Amino acid sequence: MLQGPDAIRAATILEDCVDQLCVLGRIMPTSFDSRVDAVENLKRYMDRLIVLNDFIYTTNFQVKIPKVLQSKTFCEDVMGDTLSELIQNCSFQCLIESVEREKFKKAKLQETIQKEENGRKRVRELQRKLQDIKKEKEQDLQDRKGMIAHIKDQLQEAKARTNMEGKYIKKSAEVSIAQTQKRCTISEKQAQDEIEKLRQQVDDEERSHSEIESYLRTHHDELEKKEKFWQEKMEKDLQELTKLYKEYEQVVVEDRIEKEKARRKADQEGIELKASIRIQAWWRGVMVRKGFGPYSKKKKGKKGKKGKKGKKKK
Repeated sequence: MLQGPDAIRAATILEDCVDQLCVLGRIMPTSFDSRVDAVENLKRYMDRLIVLNDFIYTTNFQVKIPKVLQSKTFCEDVMGDTLSELIQNCSFQCLIESVEREKFKKAKLQETIQKEENGRKRVRELQRKLQDIKKEKEQDLQDRKGMIAHIKDQLQEAKARTNMEGKYIKKSAEVSIAQTQKRCTISEKQAQDEIEKLRQQVDDEERSHSEIESYLRTHHDELEKKEKFWQEKMEKDLQELTKLYKEYEQVVVEDRIEKEKARRKADQEGIELKASIRIQAWWRGVMVRKGFGPYSKKKKGKKGKKGKKGKKKK
């Protein structure tokens, strides 16, 4: 921060510079073709331009007009802001910050220029490599042209060989066709003979067929008559057989009835026999248990009874 007198002196200088820049901006025309004295006036005022704190330099008149206008505007803005800060705060921090920003921009510009230079070197290197590749490709192209010429020669040889082979194949095909035609002629003659033979056989077969058909037609009526006779006879025999079957059926039914009666009678007699046997057995058992008839017990004498009594008393 500046003291009072220093701040006043710096503010006075800055104010004078701002006024000169303002006058410079007013005297600069839109085009230098219309006013000749504007160039001298611009040179005079540009030689008097002062920038503080390592940013003070005199601008050469040979710079381009757009750059001059840009620099004038920048200096005017920076000095105006610095003048206001000096009057209010007795400091010039905005001037330092503006200078730092310009340094940073300049460094970025230098970096961009360096990158551009590196890019140009890279382009020159790539161009050199491109030339090498171009030479290599041209050599490769020459080699390929030589190979193409060699292949063309081989193609011509192949065409000549193919023409010779084609002629040979054509000749062989003509000979084969002639032989085939000859064989076909012989086969056709044999086929004609075979057809004639088959035609004769067909005529014989048709004649035989006609004779057989006539014979069959002749005997067809006789067979129909025989069929009618045998059909009538079959119907008559069937009727007789039906009648005889009914008679036999009646006899069989009657025989079955008689046999059924005899069977029932025999069954009845068997049942009666079994019943009589059971009755006799039952009666015999009763007689045995009751002692009837021949199964009765005989009575013993009195002596015998007394003797038994005497023995009991002892």
